[in-house]
Amino acid sequence: MKPKSIKSAILLSSVIALTAVQSVPADPPKIGPDRLLENLDNSKNSQDQVNLKAVNINGKGTVTYKGQEVWKGEVKSDQLTAIAKASNGKESKYSEGTELAAVWDGDKLVWENIHGAANDLQPEFQKARQKAKELKDALDKMGLK
Repeated sequence: MKPKSIKSAILLSSVIALTAVQSVPADPPKIGPDRLLENLDNSKNSQDQVNLKAVNINGKGTVTYKGQEVWKGEVKSDQLTAIAKASNGKESKYSEGTELAAVWDGDKLVWENIHGAANDLQPEFQKARQKAKELKDALDKMGLK
């Protein structure tokens, strides 16, 4: 299925960028849409390292982890947020290097690879939600609908 607008396409593409907790430039409206898409497409992040992918197309969500579909369902919010990282062993109950991954539908957790992983990923989740808001606001300012 094709997104209904450029804004939808960019927001769908941003799922990968969100997991990187990538910073948005201080003055986003000066970035052209082609440059913004280029930045999203070229992102390399912790999600790539643990093979976590969350896709939302027209309200139907799918989460794939290490090549296996682990969750499928209706997305109730405007987006899925996928976060993954390796535990550092210091600020976590998990040993160093343990892969932690979780996906939220809005503020509701829909999947985690290990019970309690979402709790350890909460700081990254909050940063990702803030970055998604900044990206959405920047797109609105550029008039992309």
